[in-house]
Amino acid sequence: MKAGVYPLTADAYYADQLDGQTSPEITLNATVCKLLINESALHAWTHHPRLNPDYRETIDTKFDLGTVAHEVFLLDNAEHVRVVDADDWRTKAAREARDQAHADGNVPLLGHEWKRVNTMLDALRDHLATIHADPPLFAAAGKPEQTLIWQDRGVWCRARMDWLHDSLGCCDDLKTAGRSANPHVWTRTTMWGIGADIQAAFTLRGLRAALGVDSTFRFVIAETHEPYAISAIELGAAALTLANAKIDVALERWKECLRTGIWPSYPPRVLTVEPPPWAESQWWEQQQVAEDIAA
Repeated sequence: MKAGVYPLTADAYYADQLDGQTSPEITLNATVCKLLINESALHAWTHHPRLNPDYRETIDTKFDLGTVAHEVFLLDNAEHVRVVDADDWRTKAAREARDQAHADGNVPLLGHEWKRVNTMLDALRDHLATIHADPPLFAAAGKPEQTLIWQDRGVWCRARMDWLHDSLGCCDDLKTAGRSANPHVWTRTTMWGIGADIQAAFTLRGLRAALGVDSTFRFVIAETHEPYAISAIELGAAALTLANAKIDVALERWKECLRTGIWPSYPPRVLTVEPPPWAESQWWEQQQVAEDIAA
């Protein structure tokens, strides 16, 4: 294993392979890191292709605009989209065409879905030009979908970057939002729920360890509905500190589980739960309002 940046295919990355061969070391990525933090070690083991002998990659047959956006916008792989001439997937012919597209390594889309993708990406390109960022988001010289390999606290790690600028000073990541790209809304709920803070901090640690650079990680959030608005954010110092604390815990759990071969699930005991501060505060506020109305 050697730290650095590798031009791996998506299949090789998700299978934890290096240059088409099985990596000498089992590596940890941000997805499994999130499971170690938010679920359990057993969940991490279950979803790792090199640990679970029964692991099978799940192919999502639903319309995934995020996947298509990456293929077309980042990789310029419109030829990997298979447009099926049908209104929906209910007919046998449409389903067979969809399944064949997946088997061929392509993304199947209905005609109206493909039209929606192009409308969204046209809007994305227009909106990106209006955001003041240095260097420009996705526009400066760089490469898409690069894989970063490094060692952190004795653990081999990997990350797949949407767009790494040639200057190495920035890494840009595209996220699609089915609801709102409002930065105040997305960072209050969605960001923490999907573990985007862990993804950003994890990648920055990799860039520092593998390439010796202190970089910036920027999210571009793009709505998948009209008016297809976008926003751009990066984590502040306190958010990165918290995310790095989470990653440190995950790395130690990972090392211990690899060493012992034991991947525990949730605590094997009955837990006593107390209400979080916000639940108590919300309840008493409601009661005060009710008393005011009654008075």
